[in-house]
Amino acid sequence: MNAIHLSGRIATDPEIREFENSTLCRFSLAVSGPGLSAKSSNGQDREERTDFFSVEFWNPGGVADILEKGAPVLVSGFLKQDQWTTEEGEKRSRVVVSARLVELLESKAAADLRRQNAAAPARNGGRGRQARASQSRRRQPAAARR
Repeated sequence: MNAIHLSGRIATDPEIREFENSTLCRFSLAVSGPGLSAKSSNGQDREERTDFFSVEFWNPGGVADILEKGAPVLVSGFLKQDQWTTEEGEKRSRVVVSARLVELLESKAAADLRRQNAAAPARNGGRGRQARASQSRRRQPAAARR
């Protein structure tokens, strides 16, 4: 059985290539999870680790228009090994995720907020999220404002 399900964030701007009878959408997917700590002597301590996967999605339809760097997605499909020989005669291979389903894991409002936060450092002199966080801490609960 060859099946894979990954949940993560799109790490690169998706590349769309049009062919005569089909469309290919390619992107890198960052998936975070626990990993063994290199500094742990007993191998029990865990720290966060991020792995990157190459994803190919054939005939993505309308979903290709809403995929963008930073978006959280669920990818379901299978692993495929590409093999080729370079011009120098060297054999190469790589494993890619061939997606059957790519589902956006955020609402339109959440996507708009993520885009706004990503653009904020350029507008606010690099303060972006930190500026918003400090402002929200200053707000009092509705009961205290009466």
